[in-house]
Amino acid sequence: MGGRSATRAGSGRQPIPDLPFLTGEPMNQPSVPTSIRNRNFDGLRGLLVLAVIFSHLGSLTYVPFAEVHKRPSLTEHVAWYIGAPAVDVFLVLSGLVVAQSFMRHGTALRYGAARFKRLYPLGLAGTLLGLLIAHPLGSALTHVPLTGHLPEFQTPLTLHSVVNWLGLGILGDIKAHNLNPPLWSLAVELYASVLIPAMVLLARRVGWASLAPFTVVMVVLAFAFYPMLFMPIVMLGVLIAVCPPRWSDRWNAPAILIGAVLLALRIVLGTDLPFFRYVSAIGAGLVLLGLRADLGGPLHSRVPQWLGRNSYALYVSHYPAIVAGCALLAPFVGYPLAGWLSLPLVFVAGAALQGAVERLVYTRAKTRTYVAANISSQNTTNAVVRARTDHAGAGRRRP
Repeated sequence: MGGRSATRAGSGRQPIPDLPFLTGEPMNQPSVPTSIRNRNFDGLRGLLVLAVIFSHLGSLTYVPFAEVHKRPSLTEHVAWYIGAPAVDVFLVLSGLVVAQSFMRHGTALRYGAARFKRLYPLGLAGTLLGLLIAHPLGSALTHVPLTGHLPEFQTPLTLHSVVNWLGLGILGDIKAHNLNPPLWSLAVELYASVLIPAMVLLARRVGWASLAPFTVVMVVLAFAFYPMLFMPIVMLGVLIAVCPPRWSDRWNAPAILIGAVLLALRIVLGTDLPFFRYVSAIGAGLVLLGLRADLGGPLHSRVPQWLGRNSYALYVSHYPAIVAGCALLAPFVGYPLAGWLSLPLVFVAGAALQGAVERLVYTRAKTRTYVAANISSQNTTNAVVRARTDHAGAGRRRP
């Protein structure tokens, strides 16, 4: 490969440069087409967040760890076991996108600022929603028989837990069961964001051969710090970003199909074994590889795209909205109907939160960037004018 380029003899077309990110070779330069947004991935995010919401609606009446002897209904079974594979796809996709972000920004400082702006505002909002809505209302549901996950809200919050989640898991605790349960995966993303520069370097130097030893090291470290168990899942996404395998488009559909089957195994088998997440991660990787070609289809329709654009806000806000709906409706209709009836509140809360964060964080940041650019441009113009004036004045003073 190197600096060679491909061209058709006699075609008169411009040479097509070799692109490492399309060849499966480790990359030597942080050059990736990160400015092109893949709408397939946006639509996929929308379906994934729906799966997570569905899973948490199911957890209102069934959690296998809490109700060992209960035989779940088909709906409860599917709802519980569909959530974990969805999160695994999120983690692989996060590894892919965040690795591209790191390579695009070029420096650790710019990358860190971008990750902070992406993760922390909505993560903090999720924590505040837990503190102000989910925990107070969930702990007050004593007048209604509690089922599923809801009894967890009877556990008092500790200062350690509050400080930890105000820092998005900064103290190393990923348990948010009595605050806002989905926050645990945001803490994992925070830890992964710190490690992704090293993951990118490893992927560039070693390529796919790095995945097996990296997984072994992370599994060993997980005995001391459990979130490390999820880092190989993120690493899979990093490898897809840095050195994706090459195949023709005709393999995209089979890859998606095989990946979907691997993801569905967790639902079929009904397993919560931690290491089974690696099977789901392989399925997630195949699905994402199959969706690289942004060719349209159902994922481009309005509903998945809207859900995808608001997926992060929906992810952090849906559980407090469900608990609020249960507090209002459970005394009259019970569970899980109260949760299902709260779905409109879930979507309204997610959209409102997304809009608020975009206005307060992203729009202001763009405005500051625009103003700074204008000031810099004006300063440059003034300097040029002064230089020309000084030069003209010097010319007039010559004898």
